[in-house]
Amino acid sequence: MVVVIQRPSFESPFHHPGPKFNRVCQSIFEDILRRARLAFPRSPVEVISTVDATPSTFREIFNRHKCSHVVRIIGNCAALDAKLTRRMAERAMTDKADYVYPIRFPLGFLPSEIFSRRALEQAARSAGDHPHAFKRLRRTKPGRLNIRCFRFENEMLPPDDRINVKLDLENIIIEGSRQLRELEQLQDEIP
Repeated sequence: MVVVIQRPSFESPFHHPGPKFNRVCQSIFEDILRRARLAFPRSPVEVISTVDATPSTFREIFNRHKCSHVVRIIGNCAALDAKLTRRMAERAMTDKADYVYPIRFPLGFLPSEIFSRRALEQAARSAGDHPHAFKRLRRTKPGRLNIRCFRFENEMLPPDDRINVKLDLENIIIEGSRQLRELEQLQDEIP
């Protein structure tokens, strides 16, 4: 398994965001990288730009690492939970899933998706070499790929095709307060 992090551009709507803005953005990205390595300590981690997140780039990554799956994390996952991310990947491997994506989770807590080479080729066939090709996989006809949802349901037993996860609210509160502090720092920097 390889972890691929799409590094965001950190572009600001303002002309000159300033060094403090850039330091905060770099700090957020380094935190995402640290959490990804915590979730997958033995897996290689690659960083690509958002514009390079095409099927051909992922095909090169599969060839370079000879791996079965790629964990794709977009750069705005500031609250990435290492335990949940690891659990999502373990479930993908256990179920021999071609494509796993989270639903009903707050944005930024889990990777965008985990996919196999087979899912990659299906995405390339349906949408070409486009960065948003993977979104079409969620609408793939049943039977073509083994697609799983990583779903958050409070106090429910999961059906066979779903995954139920317990979520520690303490981590959410801590991460939310950290992000609020960073926003306050950015507001001081940006006019």
